[in-house]
Amino acid sequence: MIKRTAAVVAALAGLGLSHAVADPISSVWDVVDQQGLSAGDFFATTWTASTSETVRVTGLYALGDNYAIYDNGALVASTNAADWTATGNGQFGAPYTVDPGVAWATTGAFAFAHASFGVSAGDVVTIQVKTLPTYFSDGAVAVAGVPEASTWAMAMIGFLGLGSMAGLAKHRAGRFAL
Repeated sequence: MIKRTAAVVAALAGLGLSHAVADPISSVWDVVDQQGLSAGDFFATTWTASTSETVRVTGLYALGDNYAIYDNGALVASTNAADWTATGNGQFGAPYTVDPGVAWATTGAFAFAHASFGVSAGDVVTIQVKTLPTYFSDGAVAVAGVPEASTWAMAMIGFLGLGSMAGLAKHRAGRFAL
């Protein structure tokens, strides 16, 4: 029973988007801040989807990053490119956040770069720098996967199955305790 439960938990933990080195990130934002980037460079980090899901990508820290996003080498999304100099602030007065959720939620003329797209299990996602804000040589992105509804349904069925197996085992144990 314990081995079966461990196998189910391990399978469920594998849901979501993961690094090529198999770090599952599922719905948790994975932040990558890479130094020494210029227009045309790719981030060293790539991600491999372990299930069908929607992937969210947002720029982070300083406003003004712009990215091209590829799925298995094909361009699937480009992010917006807000011009932070139009805010009227100086070099280090650009809109700034360390919270990917805040960056993702921005809208309007001064929104942080963001895009979403769908992937299938096994797809490899790479991100290329299109532009960086003036004075910056590092790019920062945050990536998160949102499993499709069918994946959530299968996970819920699995959890319900585990719960009923545990209840059945408890019921059987109680019957023989007399």
